[in-house]
Amino acid sequence: MATVLAATAIGTLFMVPTWTEIAVALPLIEKGLTGPAAALLLALPAVSLPSLVIFGAALRSWRIPALMAAVVFLSGVIAGAPFL
Repeated sequence: MATVLAATAIGTLFMVPTWTEIAVALPLIEKGLTGPAAALLLALPAVSLPSLVIFGAALRSWRIPALMAAVVFLSGVIAGAPFL
């Protein structure tokens, strides 16, 4: 479960182009780490730290970006947990 949590946290914060997450997840799948791969595939394209900062600055409120990050993080954990 720790690997899914770590992968989801990384995926929520990093900015990765849409097709790049497949190249990141494929080695994990080949090594049998399907849970972290599923978490990354869900969390990487959804949000990133730069986009959350831009949303927070534009809205002048950090509640919505924090909620977005929390929802993506929880969704990533839920997506990755069944594959452990």
